[in-house]
Amino acid sequence: MRSPFQLSVTSPTSSMEVVQLFCDASKDLDDKGLSPTSKTYSMCMNVLTLCPESPTVCEDVLSLLDECKKTTKTDLQFYNVCLHTLAKCASHHPDVPTLVERIFQEMRTDSGLSPNTACFVSVLHAWANSITGNETTSLAAERAEAILDQMIRGYPKLVDTICFNI
Repeated sequence: MRSPFQLSVTSPTSSMEVVQLFCDASKDLDDKGLSPTSKTYSMCMNVLTLCPESPTVCEDVLSLLDECKKTTKTDLQFYNVCLHTLAKCASHHPDVPTLVERIFQEMRTDSGLSPNTACFVSVLHAWANSITGNETTSLAAERAEAILDQMIRGYPKLVDTICFNI
């Protein structure tokens, strides 16, 4: 028998429904402890990785990102999940690599967070996952190389083998 708290993941909207359940429960029970946290939003983003081909996945990630920034404090772990979720969708959405880079920049400037290796790995993965075997291949490879060069110059302690493998 299925628990009333289980949601089947049939579409990316499932993750949006989870956040709404938390918001509604918090209001209905007047319990701020039930309000979604950055971890709640992160878990919901993880659900979106199950449907990378969904036409709304990018908009859903951006909605979760915006909602989290409005209602709770975002941290590096949250941004890592956001970047990773989008990077996994890059093979289905050609605009994802530039979107990932934009969020990466916003994280650094707006939130004042310093990136870690996982952030760079997600940016590199987004470009690697966008390679389709046509004219975008050289653009993606050149962009990934430029990001790796930036990482080596600006954040040499974060560079590890996985960055080069990507």
